Amino acid sequence: MRVRDGKDLLTGYGGRSTEIMIEADQISKNFGTVRALKSVSIAVPTGTVLALLGHNGSGKTTLINILTTALAPTSGQARIAGFDVCKQPREVRKRIGLTGQFASVDGQLTGRSNLLLIARLLGADRRAARARADMLLDLFDLQDVAGRRAATYSGGLRRRLDLAMSLVGRPEVIFLDEPTAGLDPASRIELWEL
Repeated sequence: MRVRDGKDLLTGYGGRSTEIMIEADQISKNFGTVRALKSVSIAVPTGTVLALLGHNGSGKTTLINILTTALAPTSGQARIAGFDVCKQPREVRKRIGLTGQFASVDGQLTGRSNLLLIARLLGADRRAARARADMLLDLFDLQDVAGRRAATYSGGLRRRLDLAMSLVGRPEVIFLDEPTAGLDPASRIELWEL
Protein backbone atom coordinates (compact mmCIF):
# COMPACT_ATOMS: atom_id res chain seq x y z
CA MET A 1 0.00 0.00 0.00
CA ARG A 2 1.23 3.51 -0.82
CA VAL A 3 0.23 6.88 0.58
CA ARG A 4 -0.43 9.99 -1.52
CA ASP A 5 -1.89 13.23 -0.20
CA GLY A 6 -2.60 11.51 3.12
CA LYS A 7 -4.86 8.87 1.55
CA ASP A 8 -4.21 5.16 1.31
CA LEU A 9 -3.88 3.79 -2.20
CA LEU A 10 -3.98 0.26 -3.50
CA THR A 11 -2.14 -0.55 -6.70
CA GLY A 12 -4.55 -2.14 -9.13
CA TYR A 13 -4.21 -3.89 -12.47
CA GLY A 14 -2.36 -2.09 -15.25
CA GLY A 15 -0.43 0.09 -12.82
CA ARG A 16 -3.51 2.13 -11.86
CA SER A 17 -3.99 3.21 -8.27
CA THR A 18 -7.40 2.97 -6.68
CA GLU A 19 -8.35 4.96 -3.60
CA ILE A 20 -9.39 2.89 -0.60
CA MET A 21 -12.84 4.00 0.54
CA ILE A 22 -13.44 1.55 3.38
CA GLU A 23 -10.59 0.30 5.52
CA ALA A 24 -10.77 -1.73 8.70
CA ASP A 25 -7.55 -2.83 10.37
CA GLN A 26 -7.72 -5.50 13.06
CA ILE A 27 -11.19 -4.46 14.27
CA SER A 28 -12.41 -6.27 17.35
CA LYS A 29 -15.56 -5.67 19.38
CA ASN A 30 -16.49 -7.15 22.72
CA PHE A 31 -19.80 -6.81 24.53
CA GLY A 32 -18.80 -7.79 28.05
CA THR A 33 -17.54 -11.35 27.74
CA VAL A 34 -19.02 -11.83 24.26
CA ARG A 35 -16.61 -11.28 21.38
CA ALA A 36 -18.64 -10.09 18.40
CA LEU A 37 -15.65 -9.38 16.13
CA LYS A 38 -12.09 -10.63 16.30
CA SER A 39 -9.37 -8.87 14.30
CA VAL A 40 -11.37 -8.14 11.13
CA SER A 41 -9.46 -6.39 8.36
CA ILE A 42 -10.79 -5.24 4.99
CA ALA A 43 -9.75 -2.75 2.34
CA VAL A 44 -12.40 -1.76 -0.20
CA PRO A 45 -11.39 0.34 -3.23
CA THR A 46 -13.60 3.05 -4.72
CA GLY A 47 -16.25 1.70 -7.07
CA THR A 48 -16.31 -1.74 -5.47
CA VAL A 49 -19.38 -3.62 -4.32
CA LEU A 50 -18.52 -5.73 -1.29
CA ALA A 51 -20.90 -8.21 0.31
CA LEU A 52 -20.41 -9.44 3.85
CA LEU A 53 -21.74 -12.95 4.16
CA GLY A 54 -22.03 -14.94 7.35
CA HIS A 55 -24.31 -16.73 9.75
CA ASN A 56 -26.72 -14.89 12.01
CA GLY A 57 -24.74 -13.46 14.90
CA SER A 58 -21.41 -13.55 13.04
CA GLY A 59 -20.82 -9.80 13.49
CA LYS A 60 -21.84 -8.33 10.12
CA THR A 61 -24.11 -5.66 11.59
CA THR A 62 -21.60 -4.97 14.37
CA LEU A 63 -18.93 -4.25 11.73
CA ILE A 64 -21.32 -1.99 9.80
CA ASN A 65 -22.20 -0.16 13.03
CA ILE A 66 -18.51 0.46 13.67
CA LEU A 67 -17.85 1.62 10.10
CA THR A 68 -20.83 4.00 10.25
CA THR A 69 -19.74 5.44 13.64
CA ALA A 70 -22.68 4.02 15.63
CA LEU A 71 -20.35 1.84 17.73
CA ALA A 72 -16.74 2.23 18.77
CA PRO A 73 -14.46 -0.77 18.28
CA THR A 74 -12.87 -2.39 21.31
CA SER A 75 -9.61 -2.39 19.37
CA GLY A 76 -8.34 -1.69 15.88
CA GLN A 77 -8.86 1.21 13.52
CA ALA A 78 -11.22 1.98 10.68
CA ARG A 79 -11.39 4.73 8.06
CA ILE A 80 -14.04 5.73 5.56
CA ALA A 81 -12.86 7.90 2.65
CA GLY A 82 -9.65 8.47 4.60
CA PHE A 83 -11.36 9.63 7.82
CA ASP A 84 -11.01 7.80 11.13
CA VAL A 85 -14.40 6.54 12.35
CA CYS A 86 -13.53 7.24 16.02
CA LYS A 87 -11.55 10.46 15.72
CA GLN A 88 -13.47 12.06 12.83
CA PRO A 89 -17.04 10.71 13.03
CA ARG A 90 -18.64 13.88 11.61
CA GLU A 91 -16.46 13.70 8.50
CA VAL A 92 -17.33 10.01 8.10
CA ARG A 93 -21.07 10.69 8.45
CA LYS A 94 -20.88 13.38 5.75
CA ARG A 95 -19.67 10.76 3.30
CA ILE A 96 -21.90 7.77 3.98
CA GLY A 97 -25.44 6.63 3.39
CA LEU A 98 -26.97 3.81 5.44
CA THR A 99 -29.98 1.60 4.92
CA GLY A 100 -30.35 -0.61 7.98
CA GLN A 101 -32.09 -3.91 8.54
CA PHE A 102 -35.38 -2.15 9.19
CA ALA A 103 -36.81 0.76 7.24
CA SER A 104 -36.26 3.94 9.24
CA VAL A 105 -38.82 6.24 7.70
CA ASP A 106 -41.19 8.52 9.60
CA GLY A 107 -44.60 6.96 9.04
CA GLN A 108 -46.40 10.19 9.95
CA LEU A 109 -44.70 12.09 7.10
CA THR A 110 -45.35 11.64 3.41
CA GLY A 111 -42.70 10.03 1.25
CA ARG A 112 -41.78 13.43 -0.16
CA SER A 113 -41.64 14.99 3.33
CA ASN A 114 -39.28 12.26 4.54
CA LEU A 115 -36.88 13.10 1.72
CA LEU A 116 -37.25 16.85 2.22
CA LEU A 117 -36.56 16.47 5.95
CA ILE A 118 -33.29 14.62 5.35
CA ALA A 119 -32.20 17.09 2.67
CA ARG A 120 -32.87 20.06 4.95
CA LEU A 121 -31.08 18.37 7.87
CA LEU A 122 -28.10 17.91 5.56
CA GLY A 123 -28.08 21.64 4.82
CA ALA A 124 -29.88 21.92 1.49
CA ASP A 125 -31.99 25.01 0.90
CA ARG A 126 -35.69 24.53 0.06
CA ARG A 127 -35.19 24.61 -3.69
CA ALA A 128 -32.27 22.15 -3.68
CA ALA A 129 -34.14 19.87 -1.26
CA ARG A 130 -37.20 19.78 -3.54
CA ALA A 131 -35.06 19.07 -6.61
CA ARG A 132 -33.22 16.22 -4.85
CA ALA A 133 -36.47 14.76 -3.49
CA ASP A 134 -38.10 14.85 -6.93
CA MET A 135 -35.09 13.19 -8.55
CA LEU A 136 -35.07 10.38 -5.96
CA LEU A 137 -38.85 9.91 -6.11
CA ASP A 138 -38.49 9.44 -9.88
CA LEU A 139 -35.47 7.14 -9.56
CA PHE A 140 -37.24 4.88 -7.07
CA ASP A 141 -40.61 5.04 -8.84
CA LEU A 142 -42.30 6.65 -5.84
CA GLN A 143 -43.91 9.67 -7.52
CA ASP A 144 -47.40 8.14 -7.41
CA VAL A 145 -47.24 7.66 -3.64
CA ALA A 146 -45.09 10.70 -2.75
CA GLY A 147 -48.03 12.55 -1.18
CA ARG A 148 -49.18 9.62 0.98
CA ARG A 149 -48.08 9.11 4.56
CA ALA A 150 -45.29 6.52 4.68
CA ALA A 151 -47.29 4.53 7.26
CA THR A 152 -49.66 3.57 4.41
CA TYR A 153 -46.84 2.17 2.24
CA SER A 154 -46.31 -1.53 1.66
CA GLY A 155 -43.08 -3.08 2.92
CA GLY A 156 -41.51 -2.79 -0.52
CA LEU A 157 -42.43 0.89 -0.87
CA ARG A 158 -41.07 1.65 2.62
CA ARG A 159 -37.77 -0.06 1.76
CA ARG A 160 -37.49 1.90 -1.50
CA LEU A 161 -38.16 5.14 0.36
CA ASP A 162 -35.59 4.17 3.01
CA LEU A 163 -32.97 3.51 0.34
CA ALA A 164 -33.82 6.81 -1.39
CA MET A 165 -33.37 8.59 1.96
CA SER A 166 -29.88 7.11 2.31
CA LEU A 167 -28.95 8.70 -1.03
CA VAL A 168 -30.22 12.23 -0.35
CA GLY A 169 -26.77 13.51 0.63
CA ARG A 170 -25.02 12.02 -2.43
CA PRO A 171 -22.85 9.74 -0.27
CA GLU A 172 -19.49 8.47 -1.40
CA VAL A 173 -20.09 5.16 0.41
CA ILE A 174 -23.39 3.35 0.83
CA PHE A 175 -23.93 0.71 3.51
CA LEU A 176 -26.85 -1.65 3.01
CA ASP A 177 -27.58 -3.92 5.97
CA GLU A 178 -30.01 -6.57 4.73
CA PRO A 179 -32.08 -4.05 2.75
CA THR A 180 -34.39 -6.76 1.41
CA ALA A 181 -35.17 -8.42 4.77
CA GLY A 182 -38.88 -9.18 5.06
CA LEU A 183 -39.69 -8.53 1.40
CA ASP A 184 -41.40 -10.99 -0.92
CA PRO A 185 -39.25 -12.44 -3.77
CA ALA A 186 -40.60 -10.05 -6.45
CA SER A 187 -39.97 -7.00 -4.23
CA ARG A 188 -36.45 -8.27 -3.44
CA ILE A 189 -35.57 -8.57 -7.12
CA GLU A 190 -37.02 -5.11 -7.82
CA LEU A 191 -35.03 -3.55 -4.97
CA TRP A 192 -31.76 -5.19 -6.05
CA GLU A 193 -32.31 -3.93 -9.59
CA LEU A 194 -32.65 -0.40 -8.19
